[in-house]
Amino acid sequence: MKRFLFLLIISCSLTNVLAQELDVIGSVSQKQIPQIRESFLFLRDLSTGEKLDSCKLNGEEYSFHLADVSQKRAMVIEPIDVFLVAESGKVFVKSDMSTGGSLLNELWNAYIQDRNKYVRDFNRQYQAAKSDLNLDKKQKLGLLKSLTDEHEATFLSRAMNMMRRNLNNPLNTLTFVECISWIKDYDVFEKLYVLTSEVTRNCPIVRNAKDRMEKQHSTSPGKMFADFVIPNGNLDGSQAKLSDYVAKGKYVLVDFFASWCGPCRREGIYLRKAYELFHEKGLEILSVAIWDKREDSIKALKEDNHFWPQILEAGEIPSQIYGFNGIPQIMLFDPNGIILARDLRGEEIIKQLSEYL
Repeated sequence: MKRFLFLLIISCSLTNVLAQELDVIGSVSQKQIPQIRESFLFLRDLSTGEKLDSCKLNGEEYSFHLADVSQKRAMVIEPIDVFLVAESGKVFVKSDMSTGGSLLNELWNAYIQDRNKYVRDFNRQYQAAKSDLNLDKKQKLGLLKSLTDEHEATFLSRAMNMMRRNLNNPLNTLTFVECISWIKDYDVFEKLYVLTSEVTRNCPIVRNAKDRMEKQHSTSPGKMFADFVIPNGNLDGSQAKLSDYVAKGKYVLVDFFASWCGPCRREGIYLRKAYELFHEKGLEILSVAIWDKREDSIKALKEDNHFWPQILEAGEIPSQIYGFNGIPQIMLFDPNGIILARDLRGEEIIKQLSEYL
C-alpha cells in the first residue's frame, strides 16, 4: 500500500510538472465593443484554423483557458484580431491590443510597438510634406512618392528581419500573417514567403493567401483574361460567360460589385461618366454581381441606373479566379481580352480610359 501511495504521489508530481496550462486574460477598448456586440470571442489556432476556446465579454474583460500548451502555437483572438503565442502560464492582452506575460509574447509586443511608432513617425512626415506650401505640385508629388517608397521598403525590411530571427518559433507565423493584410504586390509577397517556416506555410490562412496572390499574378495587367461561366447569370436565367463580353473587339470595363457594398454603389457616378464619354468610342461596361442575392443585385442596378449588360449571382467564382477578396473591384480589358488595369477607382477610371480611347 505504501509503495502504491508513493507511486501515486510521484505520478501526480510528474503530471503537475508536465501540465502546461495557458490563461489568456484580456480587456477591450470602448471602440472594440460595438465590433463584438453580443457575440462570442474566439481563440483560434492559426496553424490548423481550429477554434480552441470561446468566451463572452464581462464588461470590458474576457478570458480563455487552455489545459495543454506543451507545443507553442500562433493564435488569434477573433473578431478583434489580436495575435499572440500559446505559451504556458498567463498571457495578458491590454485594451490597446498589446500582449505580455511570456517570452515570445513580450518579443511580439516589442516588435509591434516599435513598428507602430515607425508608422506614426512616417505619417507625421507624410502629412508635413503634403501641407508644405513651399513646394509646387510636381515637387510635392515627387517627395510624397519618395517617402512612400522608403516607407514600404523599411516596413518590408523590418518584417523580413523579424521572420529571419524567428524561423523556428510561432513569431515567424504571426509576422507573416500580420503582413498579409497590407501586401498587394506579388514580388513583395514572395520575398516574405521564402522566409516562412514549414509550420507557417501549412497554416490555412497562409495557404489561402498564397493561392490568392498567385491568381492575382496570373491575372495581372498584361495577362490574358481568365474566363468564367455562371449557370444562371443572365437576367432571363440563362448561362452567362465573361467571354460573352470580353475579347469581342471593344474595350470593356468590368465592375465586380454587390448591392450591400456602399463604396461599390458610389463608383456608379464614375461608371456612368465613363459610359457617356467613351461608349461611342468603343467602350462597353459590364456589371458582375458577386457575393449577393439575385433580387438585391437587380434592385441596386435599377436604383443606380446601370443600364449596361449585367451578370448576376456570380458568387465567389470571379473572386477566386482573379484572386481578390474585396470590392469594389473594377478592371479594364482591351479589345483582345488583355487585362490593362485592375483596382480602378474614381477619377482613375476616366484617366485610364482617356489614355486608351
